[in-house]
Amino acid sequence: IKPFQGELIQFTGYSFAPWGVGILPGKKFVRYSCPPADGIEISDYIPTIEFTFEAGKHYELHCVNGAPVVTERR
Repeated sequence: IKPFQGELIQFTGYSFAPWGVGILPGKKFVRYSCPPADGIEISDYIPTIEFTFEAGKHYELHCVNGAPVVTERR
């Protein structure tokens, strides 16, 4: 999916582009509801993790056992 017709959009702390989302360095909270394995999801809970992003590094968001995980892209 190319956000905003593929154009770069920025606002304080975040930028959206066709290649991903940019986040300023520092400690952030990430909320992400991982897709359910069976395709059915009934929940009022969205998992939240805390992660410290470092300048100049690239990260990936994965789901592990239904929970979001951020790892450095190698």
